[in-house]
Amino acid sequence: MKMKKSIMSLLMIAIFAFMVSSCNKDNNSTSTTSVQTNLAQKVALIQGVYSHVFNLVCQASNDSAIMSGLGHLDGATVTYNSGTHTFTFMYGNLKSTDSTTGVFVATVTGGNFQDSASTCLITFNGYTANGYTFQGTNNITNLGGTTVKSFTDSITNTKIIKGTDSTTFNGSYKIQWDNGVLTPSTSDDEFTFQSDYFNVATNNNCSVTGYISPSNKLRITTQCKYIVYGIINMTMHSLDSNNQNVTNNVTIDFITADSCNPQVNVTVDNTQYSFPL
Repeated sequence: MKMKKSIMSLLMIAIFAFMVSSCNKDNNSTSTTSVQTNLAQKVALIQGVYSHVFNLVCQASNDSAIMSGLGHLDGATVTYNSGTHTFTFMYGNLKSTDSTTGVFVATVTGGNFQDSASTCLITFNGYTANGYTFQGTNNITNLGGTTVKSFTDSITNTKIIKGTDSTTFNGSYKIQWDNGVLTPSTSDDEFTFQSDYFNVATNNNCSVTGYISPSNKLRITTQCKYIVYGIINMTMHSLDSNNQNVTNNVTIDFITADSCNPQVNVTVDNTQYSFPL
């Protein structure tokens, strides 16, 4: 077994939701665009967090210090309970780049996280990234493989909250660890994330359906804290000030050409905008 070092794009990346702006918007295009681009940035955050969590658990399961009981990853203190096969990631003041605080816990059954048929339950306890508190659980299953390992990640009724803004996410990923599986170094590890379907709903009349296609999978590497490339496709629904339905086609492009760079292109109905992550 070998341990894999994490990247935080997981930026992580993500999959999903909106900013504090209200989705009950005015009839002008500026208001609509602002809501949709803010929403896209929130989707990227969610994708980043879930990608990052997967990568961290993969790394921890091969870290000799952590597997002995105590170690450090990503600015977090990580403990491992061999009796319950539980990893606890506790963030303090070391990680300041994305203001990550709080705790997430990964409980593995059926062997090591990297063993075929093992499962892992992720729970959050006061875990906050970029000011958003994450609540809920996700379930990761190892489908096995030799030179390429495959996983599924099912996320049900997860919420991210900031103030009065609440967003709920449901969806699933197909994950492949497709580079560096057999090498002893963690520096060449790479993962891809695909999603056939996800949906997002907010408490202010916005909703999203989306997917990550096989031809535009999100690429994660241990050499970059940001998602290296890939595209998220979404259809967003909201109401204007006259309670009329508004639908926008939106993509988040993590920009292949810029390699490791905290920038995304967001396209709203054929008009492109650029934003930092």
